[in-house]
Formats: sequence, C-alpha cells, structure tokens
Amino acid sequence: MFHTNKLTAAVSILIFSAAAYAEQCSTDYLAPYTQLGGDVSDNKIYVEADDSESDFNLANFQGNVQVRQGNKHIHGPQINYEKGKAEFYGEKEIMFSSPETVIKGDGVNYNTDIDVITAEKADYYLAGKTDKKGDRGAQGSGKNIRFDQKNKIDTMQDVTWSTCNRENQTWHINAKELKINRNTNRAVAKNATFQIKDVPVFYIPYISFPINGERASGFLMPSMASTEKRGVEFRIPYYWNIAPNQDATFTARPMTKRGLMLETEYRLLTTNQRLNFNGNILPSDKKYDERNRWQLATDYQYQFSHDWKAEVLFQNVSDRDYLDDMEGDFRLYDEWYLDRYARISGRGDWGSLQAQIQDYKIASRNILDRDKPYSRLPQVEYFKSWELPAELQLDTRVEAVRFHKNNYGDAARFTAEADISRRFETNYSFVEPKLTGNIRHYDFSPDNNAFRDGKKTIFTPTFSLDSGLVFEREFHFGDAFTQTFEPRLFYLYTPNRTQSDIPDFDTAERSKSWNWLFARNRFVGGDKIGDANQLTTAVTTRFNRQSDGSEKARLSVGQIQYFADRKTALYGEKGRQENKSVLVGEGKYALDSHWSIYGLSLWDTDKHNNERNVVELRYDLDEDRYLRFGHHYTEDEYNQLTLAGGWRINSNWRMFAREDYSLQTEKNTNALLGLEYEDCCWAWRLAGRRWRDNHDDIKAHNGVYLEFVFKGLGNVGSRTGGMLQEQLDGYRPLTQEK
Repeated sequence: MFHTNKLTAAVSILIFSAAAYAEQCSTDYLAPYTQLGGDVSDNKIYVEADDSESDFNLANFQGNVQVRQGNKHIHGPQINYEKGKAEFYGEKEIMFSSPETVIKGDGVNYNTDIDVITAEKADYYLAGKTDKKGDRGAQGSGKNIRFDQKNKIDTMQDVTWSTCNRENQTWHINAKELKINRNTNRAVAKNATFQIKDVPVFYIPYISFPINGERASGFLMPSMASTEKRGVEFRIPYYWNIAPNQDATFTARPMTKRGLMLETEYRLLTTNQRLNFNGNILPSDKKYDERNRWQLATDYQYQFSHDWKAEVLFQNVSDRDYLDDMEGDFRLYDEWYLDRYARISGRGDWGSLQAQIQDYKIASRNILDRDKPYSRLPQVEYFKSWELPAELQLDTRVEAVRFHKNNYGDAARFTAEADISRRFETNYSFVEPKLTGNIRHYDFSPDNNAFRDGKKTIFTPTFSLDSGLVFEREFHFGDAFTQTFEPRLFYLYTPNRTQSDIPDFDTAERSKSWNWLFARNRFVGGDKIGDANQLTTAVTTRFNRQSDGSEKARLSVGQIQYFADRKTALYGEKGRQENKSVLVGEGKYALDSHWSIYGLSLWDTDKHNNERNVVELRYDLDEDRYLRFGHHYTEDEYNQLTLAGGWRINSNWRMFAREDYSLQTEKNTNALLGLEYEDCCWAWRLAGRRWRDNHDDIKAHNGVYLEFVFKGLGNVGSRTGGMLQEQLDGYRPLTQEK
C-alpha cells in the first residue's frame, strides 16, 4: 500500500532534516565489541567475576562478569551457567559479542554446545561484510531474538533494521518477522513498513534484501518514476544469483500510460567467455494501437586462446519509435542505428586477421531507408608488418567485403595495399618517406539502377614525406622552463584516379582537426583515395617545466598548401579548387595545477572567418570539485556556449549544474541543476532539467527528477545518476552506485 500524503511528508522531513543535520558517521555503540578478538581454536571457557557461587551443576557469577570462549564474549552484572544444558544466561543488561554479531539486552541465553544465542529483548549490531566504503553494518532492536552462529541463520520478531546511526535514524524497516541468512547474505522481512524518521511510507508484506555488498538472490529495492510518455512507472526487480559466475534479473515494469512491461537481463562470465543478454516485452501498448513492443540485445565474446576470439552483438527493437518511447541500453552505431555483428579475429607473428558480418537496424522514424549504412556480408581483413633490411618498414593490408542494402543491390570490393617506409631520426629531427600502393577491384550488382553496373579496377599510388626539427632553449618566467620550437613539413602526392562513379559504401570525409593536417587520405573508408599534391607547413612550441617535465603550455599552427585542384569527391559531389586549407591552430595552457585552457580554431584565410572554433576552460580542484566553460562553433551548424560543473560543498553536500546556450537562436538548449545529500546510511539527489531536442526547436521539455539511495537496500525514484554522468564531464557516482 502506498500512502501519498505520508510520502510527501516523509520527503519533506528527509530534505529539511538533511539540511539541519550532517551526520558524521559515528560508530554504533555496539560495534567496538566485534573487535575483542580471541583464539578461535580455543574451546575452553574462561570466566572472570567479582564473586561466584557454584555446585555440581549450577554456577552463579556476579559483578563485572566476563566470559570468553574462543572469539566469543559475554558481559553482564550477573550471569549463570548450567552445566547440564551447557548454557550461560542472564536476566538484565547482558551483552554477547563475536566478530560478526553483538547483542545487548534482557533474557540473554548462550548455548555453547550448539552455538546459539537467544534474547527476549535486545539491541543488536551486525558487522559489515565487505571492504566497501560505507559498509558500516546494520543495527536495530527486536524481541525473541535467536542467532544461530553455527548454521548462520538468525530470526527476530517485532524488529527494526537500518544501516543508519542508531541515535538518529533517517530510515528503517519495522517488521513483525525478520530472518537473516548469512549463508546467502540476505534478509527477509515479513509484514514490514518502510519508515522515514517516524513516518511509515510503504507497507511491504514481504521484502528480501542484501545484508552486505555481495550478490544474493531475492527481490531488489523497487524504483518509481514519472514521465510524459509513460506516465507513472514502477520497476520491481528480482535478482537470481544462479552461480558465482552467472546471474539474472527479472523486472516487472508497470506503466500507467502503456501497460505492463517485463524485462530480463542475464549475465555470464567465465575464464574464456562473457555474455550479456537483455530482453523486454510490452504486450498491447495502450498508446501504440495495442501493438506489442519489444527489444532484444545480446553481447557475447568467446576467447579461444590468447590470440583468437569471437564476438557477437545482436540488437533489435520492435519498431522505430521504441527507443524514443521506452529508452534502452544499446550500443549505437550513432544515435539512429543499432549495430549488429558477428566476428572472429586473431593475431600472431603471421599478422592479424578479422572476419565478420555486420548489419544495422534503423531505430529512428526520422531516418529514411536510403540513409541506412550498407551491410557488410561478409568482410575479411588481413594486416601484416615486416621489418626489412636497412631499417625499412613494410605494412600490408588486404580486404574483401561484400556490401548490401535492400532495394539498392550489392557490390563486392577487394582491396590490397602495401606501405614501405623508412624513418630517419635523431634527438633533434626526423625524416620519414613513405610509398603506398593501393589496388581496388569492384564487382557491382545494383538494383533499380541505384549505381553503376559491371566491374572496375583502380590502382592508386601515394607518396608522402614527413619531416620535423626540434630546437630547445632555456626560458625563465618565474620558473625555469625548456622551450621547444618544432617546425614540421609534410608533403603528400597522390595522382588522380576516376572514382566519381563509385558509391560511398563506407566512406565519408575526414573531420578537420590538428591531425587532419597530416592525414594521407582526406577520406575515411575504402571507396575514395583523394588525389593530392600538397604541402603541410606546421610549427609547434612547448614550454616544459624543468623541475618535473610537466607541460606548462603548447601552441601549434599549421596549414595545407595545395598545388593542384582536388578532383576526387564523395559520390554526387564536386571537387575543390582552393589553393590552401583553413589555418588550424591548437593550444593548451596550464594556468596552475588546477586551471587549464584548451583551444582549437579552423580559420578560413580567404573568407576571413572561423569554420570551426572550440575553447574550453577547465578547473579541477579535486575529483568532486570541477568547472567547465566552453564555446563550440561550427559554421552553419551550431554556435553554443556551455557552462557546467560539480562542487562538493562539504562532506555531505554536492551540487551540479550545466547550461547550454545557442548564440544562433538566442535560446537555452539545455539547462540542468542538481543537488545531492549523502551521509552514512542514505543519500538523495534532486535534479531539474529543461532541454530542446534541437537548438532551433520552439518547444522545450521539462523534467524534475528525485532519487533516494538507501544504503543497504537500494535506490528509489528516477535514475538521476546516469543522466548526470551523461551531462557532466567529471561526475562521479556514489560508491554504492558503481
């Protein structure tokens, strides 16, 4: 049963009590008694007391009584021992302790033969079982307590359970019955209420939860969220610890606007294989014409040996709206396609080999079939390097691939390529000539005249000469630095070969960056080798601190001079005729150990404008205190300012923020503000977000996300941690969420 008014009151109590009280993780008053020690192998019983009386069967000890057997201890003002039953018992203020368990209360009885402790009424403490930060163990109180140390089965009635400080419990479970199985490291509570402070929020007839960080079968903590597309939704997961190397999670996900979705995850890990499977189904989606919605994802890897492995990735969804409506954990080729492949690869002294089949599933209604990438059915690649006499290096690559796309047809491409190079290098210079021969053979089989028919063979040679010098001098500006001056020349020549009739099966233009200046082909993929007669002129200067060698500053500038027009272009496009490229500048400056600035600029010297510009100012004080300010500009695409950061206010509080502002549309495209509180036993995280899917959209979406982390139980609410990791470079999840 869910009490809305009580939940609202509880949330208010949680947030405002957190503001007024920052818990310092004090140790439970019973916890030190787990450290009393003792020789486990010593079964003798030792007793110390101020006074004692005894007969043949019964002994009575009074005044500061201390009993020890191995690593188990009993303390109290008065303790009796009955030899016939092998039992110690005491009426008032009796404490039993072992490395795992401490109880203190009334009517305590310890049977040394069967290693069982009982108590009529007592406080208890269970020590943490892992080395994880925050695993402080659990505490509470109960009646009719029975701790079976031998069989590791504990039971209690009218009991409380919490990982919070006993003196100030933020949350606890109050149950009629509690059974703790320390063999499986899980506890089961029946007829329980989950309480925040003194406010009962949930009635739970049955709940199973872990007593430490180890895996164990049972129900996990449910979660709840609310979205515009799915309404109010719950996730009720059941975890099955099948074996030490495999597990499964089954989740019921009722959604008020959609229906009931069933989710399954299975994981397997051995010394030579790894498997992850996810499958979800939503029968009769109420907002999708009562159609069934589903997803499948399988990621498998098998290691035959150190050098050979097989990999399979299969992903599928019922329709193109699924990801937008339901979300999901997928590996995307980009934001519109699901990648699927099966491949085998190996390496050795003989080279490296990979054979695969690869396909893509369109997962967006905004993408047309003609824009889907070509499938590779199949593709085989081989690579081998040789070290030849005279320090020559020979690299060879062979590829055979068949491309296919429905309604467009097939094309087979065979490629053989060889590079021979020699690097001449000293401590102040290098020169590296390289000669490449590339031969491609195509066999076209188009459908619907999608592209040319027949066969075609192309041979393309490429020559490059890369060279550079390094000059150094001492430079003093406060500290002592070594300044370098590094001029670099890169010449590239590739004759023109007619390729305009070849479709771009897997080819696109290379993105412009600093490394683009020294690329031997302005295209990526195998269908185009750009003709070139060009020279890159570049220079870099660095300032390295002499005391530790760290880089204080770096500045690089370079440009390509073209000696001929570039005729080769992507399919259906025209060549280019400019005589020089954009001027590329890149730099980084460390203001101090915390502040740094990075910049990248692509300046068109003919048009006198920026083609692309990136400026990023970073501040990193430590892993929880960081700031980012950036300006990202690409001509005719976007012009955006970004301010983001996370800041730990103190040991309990963190705040997060991000703002993206489009200078084109003069609108906020993405805004995020979050606040997090954490102490020893719980945490909460509140975040608000407002965003647009595209920078020029008129409509903006709003979201408010609240999540609770009850340590030892799980998370309740929206999944804010994943969103913050996606939005903030530098966000660090809580220890319990890793």
